[in-house]
Amino acid sequence: MTKTLEETWWGHYEDLAVYMGERGGQRPRQNDSPRAAALYSWSFAQRRALDAGTLTAERREALDRLGEWSAGRNENPEELWERRLGELQQFVAGRGRFPAYNVGLRGTGEHVLGVWVSTQRTRFRKGRMRTDRRERLDRMLPGWV
Repeated sequence: MTKTLEETWWGHYEDLAVYMGERGGQRPRQNDSPRAAALYSWSFAQRRALDAGTLTAERREALDRLGEWSAGRNENPEELWERRLGELQQFVAGRGRFPAYNVGLRGTGEHVLGVWVSTQRTRFRKGRMRTDRRERLDRMLPGWV
């Protein structure tokens, strides 16, 4: 008997839920294993559907129950930038250093912040950072560059 598209979707969802449950909520990464690669591709397709506005509310709610699966998509970019800046300030205040983003930290808050600040540094170096953002980073986190 052939599965319907709906049954196939929920089967993939269940596979993703089990995978993330086994790993403390960590999302699959493309290069971890064949299973992780397949789940990564499927979840990437769900993020594309979310961006395109074609992901149903029922499916989005189910995916939201898994944790941070959408990686900031569908969030106001200004609000996301402000949230990351606040998180970075707290991290630096608590640890006395900027976050690292090396591979061994994937799936952690430090990795997310490390990637974020690295992206800001790259934008700054390439002249693509908004002046107001650069000024705020300079004022709130001296030495961020």
